[in-house]
Amino acid sequence: MEASDGQGGEGDKPLEKVTNVSCLETSSSASPARDSLMCHAKGLDQDTFKTCKEYLRPLKKFLRKLHLPRDLPQKKKLKHMKQSLVVLGDHINTFLQHYCQAWEIKHWRKMLWRFVSLFSELEAKQLRRLYKYTKSSQPAKFL
Repeated sequence: MEASDGQGGEGDKPLEKVTNVSCLETSSSASPARDSLMCHAKGLDQDTFKTCKEYLRPLKKFLRKLHLPRDLPQKKKLKHMKQSLVVLGDHINTFLQHYCQAWEIKHWRKMLWRFVSLFSELEAKQLRRLYKYTKSSQPAKFL
């Protein structure tokens, strides 16, 4: 008997990234769109998903900017993505500092970036690296 993990096999399609942000804006009652989004949130259990969603809810505007139209020039896309990642990454770091115990930080950092990756074509690790690179290459504004 084969285990179906959504990868490989005949007739199986690999899971694709969620690009429809409106799924997150459904009501609190369970709906097919919400279940579909949870299927794509690989590695996020339902409680973790809800925590990430609620904490990042004020930043929906920046999450949307991670997935921009294809016809937008590459430079503009990159600019919006970098700006959004700085805001999102700073917000994640604030959460980690204020709400997490030392032993929880690694877990929640991973989960929050995984949630952010649902709104982008990039993986969580790639987004975090881009955030760190963008953050380190920014000039200090108020010294």
